[in-house]
Amino acid sequence: MIGKYLSVAVGAVCITSLFWRGSLRDSTNNGFQASPPAHELEDSKIQFREVAQSAGLDFHNKLWFPNEKISPSTLALLAIFPSTSIYDVDGDGKPDILFTDAHPDGGLKLYLNRSEPGNPRFEEASQAYGLGPDKLQPGISRALFGDFNHDGKIDLVIARFGCHEVLLGQGPGRPFQPLKNALQGYCSNVVGLNLADFDRDGNVDIFFSAYWKEDDLAKTLPRAPRLRSSRAEQPGGRRVIMRGLGDGRFEMTDWLDFLPRSYSNNGGIADINGDGWLDLYIANDYQYDFLVFHRGADQGFREVTKEWAPQEYHGLNGMNADFGDFNRDGRLDLYVSNISAPPFVAYNNILWTHMGDRYVDRSRELGAAHCGWSWSGKWADFDNDGQLDLAVANGRARGPNSTAENARSLWHARAIALDVPYFLRKLDPRLDYPSTNGRHRSGFARSCVFRQNSGKFWDVAPFAGVTDLEEGYGLALIDLDSDGRMDFVVSNLGGPAVLYHNETQRENQRWIGFDLGPDAESINYGAEFELELSTGEKRIALHFPSNGFNSQSDHRIHFGLSPEDGEPVSLVVKWPTRGTAASGERVKHTNLKPLAYNEIRRASGERLP
Repeated sequence: MIGKYLSVAVGAVCITSLFWRGSLRDSTNNGFQASPPAHELEDSKIQFREVAQSAGLDFHNKLWFPNEKISPSTLALLAIFPSTSIYDVDGDGKPDILFTDAHPDGGLKLYLNRSEPGNPRFEEASQAYGLGPDKLQPGISRALFGDFNHDGKIDLVIARFGCHEVLLGQGPGRPFQPLKNALQGYCSNVVGLNLADFDRDGNVDIFFSAYWKEDDLAKTLPRAPRLRSSRAEQPGGRRVIMRGLGDGRFEMTDWLDFLPRSYSNNGGIADINGDGWLDLYIANDYQYDFLVFHRGADQGFREVTKEWAPQEYHGLNGMNADFGDFNRDGRLDLYVSNISAPPFVAYNNILWTHMGDRYVDRSRELGAAHCGWSWSGKWADFDNDGQLDLAVANGRARGPNSTAENARSLWHARAIALDVPYFLRKLDPRLDYPSTNGRHRSGFARSCVFRQNSGKFWDVAPFAGVTDLEEGYGLALIDLDSDGRMDFVVSNLGGPAVLYHNETQRENQRWIGFDLGPDAESINYGAEFELELSTGEKRIALHFPSNGFNSQSDHRIHFGLSPEDGEPVSLVVKWPTRGTAASGERVKHTNLKPLAYNEIRRASGERLP
């Protein structure tokens, strides 16, 4: 009799749980900031037009993972992400676009910029530069441009789920050539990649962030993460820095060996504490992020996370790390993306505001906290009003046979699966977890454009023409027609790339830009630009185009100017210092031209004490 009542009770609990969980459905509208009030929409002039296909940018990512035994349902969740990189490869003064595709038929897709003012146009040139799938091994996860051998020709470092390599550039119109054993045979499963001269020896170094452990994923499936664990050690990958030797080759260092394993997505680089040495913010999945400061010549790095970035504010789903001085106080703030998918994951993106000796998260207070399942986020002044805005790529995965109209939530299915026994789930195909067939996880959601107005952020994306529902990952900034209105391009998982051309119309629109030209090589990443205005105010910007998740942006520096800002008077560039001296090399430039990209050379200008 007791067994009978117990069975009835268990059944009642399961049924009650099923109905309770059924009320916890997510939608593509969950996890976003509220719509701006009418007066903010009226004040916003930001307007984009999506032009990828009409401009000849026909890149379409294919889902792929090294292990051929995984099902199409699992592939939607494990597929290697695409990325986006910007550089003027052919030297015509126009920024070109490079996409990565892990699929054996993918390789690298290079599109040369043939745009004229108001007429975006690109021409595919992958084969001409030796970047087609017949030249490269599959599994590519990232690719970054840099001059690794000081010959003035742009090179490429390629990261994979597998073994990584360096391709040396031969000049415009000529194929890149692989440099044998440039990375000492280093192999891992890398998601994060960045470039910097950490030891200030004049040679660029490479930061690799491996997400999965160093297993051969063609033979084994990766070990599942511990969900949102606060444990210091995870069965994920390691972060390493390979030191540049100046001839295109690199050697392994132990500089980051003190950090525990973790599922790291991205590493953002800047001189955070102003001591002249480049520091690292490492965005981690399923655990706290890491903030490490460089201690100086031959001193290595030390972790300062608890002192500088309190762990109680971490989202445990860190993706992106990009620096910008949004509040114009002369200090670099930091935007770290996370997941917001209520009611199942209720974290938020972090707006780390630099307070001088620590960071404070002001994302919720200022309105930049939520953008669904966020990936790459980049700072830019899209409406040239003198205030930095944010563009954030959004989305996760859509399973086979799912569309925006009929897709059911994988979050919802998982929530039910936690409480409903397997034998009961088998009775109802709607509860067939973990299958993604006909389901999505935070998919079919638009990206965000957070317009800043007097320190507050408002998501104006759907009103500004940013409405695609692709799964956005690598978002890169590009002024494709050099008109001073910042555009952006996004590589999407399992879908076509999108290119948003900035067509904002604003009375008396003013801006000024700076082009480092041949000096824009990777050893100058970290240069700080301080623009002085006739009002006496100053604006700063960081030259670090390889910051941000799965992206490398336009190398040029851009400042929007409001009517109240006055005229540009001078520019002081603090260049990264060679050798062990702590102070940076400061060079002042005058005779600046607004509404143009001014050429800035390290060897010119007035040197300051």
